[in-house]
Amino acid sequence: KLKGLLDASKKKGSEVGLMLSERFVNLPPQLVPTLHKALSEDIAWSCTTPECPLDERPFYEFENFIGVVRCFHAPPTSEASAGSEGIGGLTFPRPEDEAYLKKASFFFSFPVVH
Repeated sequence: KLKGLLDASKKKGSEVGLMLSERFVNLPPQLVPTLHKALSEDIAWSCTTPECPLDERPFYEFENFIGVVRCFHAPPTSEASAGSEGIGGLTFPRPEDEAYLKKASFFFSFPVVH
């Protein structure tokens, strides 16, 4: 599915945005909706403002986003202590990360070595 999404992005007007989700630990979660709204408004502003060159505006007309969030595979018998127990046995340290997953067309996880 990811390959299909990226292949489709090669067509004109099918831009794919990359969103890396990592907020500061001490940032209050109450600010998250405002920050997400500001991101949406910034993209819309870039598509309409005279300050953004006309040849750059098409790059802001996203058809899809690829989001990268941090999650953990929780053992089936243990309780999730850091965040909420989400989809497919995944645990999310921040509630907005799980919300992204619930809205996603598809998702997958992969291991990261520290």
